[in-house]
Amino acid sequence: MKKIKKLLSILVAATMTLAMAAPTFADDPAPAGSEENTITITNATSGYTYNAYKILDATVPEGATDSAIVSYTATAEWADFLRTDDAAKDFLDVDEKGYVTVKSTDEDIVKAFAQAAKDVLDGKTVAGSVTPEGTATDLTATINVNGYGYYLVDSAVGTLCALNSNTPNVQFADKNEAPSVDKKVSDNAELTDKVNELSATIGQTLYFEVTVTAQPGAENYVLTDTMTTGLTFKEGSIKINNSEVSDDAIEASATGFTLTIPVRYYENITEATEIVVTYEATVNGEAITVDSSTNTASLAYGDPSSDTKYTPSSTTTITTHSFTLNKVVKRGNEITNEPLAGAEFKLYAVETDGDPIYVVATENGYRVSENADEEGRTDTIVAGSVTIDGLKAGTYYLEETKAPAGYNRIEGRTQVTVNAENSYIANVGNSAGSLLPSTGGIGTTIFYAAGIILMAGAVFFVVRRKRA
Repeated sequence: MKKIKKLLSILVAATMTLAMAAPTFADDPAPAGSEENTITITNATSGYTYNAYKILDATVPEGATDSAIVSYTATAEWADFLRTDDAAKDFLDVDEKGYVTVKSTDEDIVKAFAQAAKDVLDGKTVAGSVTPEGTATDLTATINVNGYGYYLVDSAVGTLCALNSNTPNVQFADKNEAPSVDKKVSDNAELTDKVNELSATIGQTLYFEVTVTAQPGAENYVLTDTMTTGLTFKEGSIKINNSEVSDDAIEASATGFTLTIPVRYYENITEATEIVVTYEATVNGEAITVDSSTNTASLAYGDPSSDTKYTPSSTTTITTHSFTLNKVVKRGNEITNEPLAGAEFKLYAVETDGDPIYVVATENGYRVSENADEEGRTDTIVAGSVTIDGLKAGTYYLEETKAPAGYNRIEGRTQVTVNAENSYIANVGNSAGSLLPSTGGIGTTIFYAAGIILMAGAVFFVVRRKRA
């Protein structure tokens, strides 16, 4: 009996350490054995039904004012759970007569017990309930219950409350913070330099990260990610906390996916916890038809049958860019506006060496090729006046590989700058005529050699003639 008499103070301690809930405290004491008891929830969620379940009955002798003589017994419908569930057995003992002795008030053990009890509420008797309505930032709701006892309230984290002669009315703050979603993108697989806006090239693989901040009481987390047509989702690339995800959890299409986050990532959390979802997508040729390619993530959560909520969305933006190449006549040092046709170029991302950028023809010129299998792919740009599209902003280099007929080919590479405004115009001029061999080259050398031979021949004949 001495252990039973100590139960009340232990249960109160358990309530104060439970699952992030605010300490439970007493209002003005009611008479011993009062059946008019309340559980008040602050920071309540509007529209959410809070149910109270009596796990233990409390027996308080008539006229008693000393909590030490209160005894607790398991209610009939909870007795089997209390005797068989591992989390319950870590928390307390139930003897053959139903009397309860608390074994531990360790915070983690109490939290585990509350969660385990919350998982088996289906079919259990509701001792009292309340559904608050309103828009107040600190909404308050009160559950009326009949009789002393040890109650579980199915709040966000599952809150345990001991009602007895010393604490006939209790109050706690619900931890009902909403989850959040934050989306970033990077151009490297290590996901360094993550940003919300990124300039990219058609055919480039991008790496996305969606951080879901889960909250205690998390329920039915479903992440939806939607892309515009300029991005192609790479199926099989989704990971959660760097682990592969079962195909059963994913509904995918070319422009996004819906991911049901497995409950193991959030079912037992007692504080805000990050769940990191990563995946890949490729910039495709449709990117040039829109000002930007957006990628939006949002999270649905709560009871899908009655109380589904949605987080604010988080968006990344991908842009591709272009420049205009005009082939024109050059007179002396002057670049004119007179167009030339028939020149051929290759485009490079580096000033020397490197591989050319492959393109495909469009109505207005060229765009960067999506991949090696794309029809019409070439590394040759024929100009004219053309627009080259589908590039990320930055510096590029044009190398003329064929000059227009009757004009000199430009040596080396010409630098061009692709900007976010797509306003750069590269006027590349060619001079008319053919280049003469440079001094010291084989062209002049052959003339010098021929002249020397002729002079030597003339001297030979003059000398011979004198001798004759």
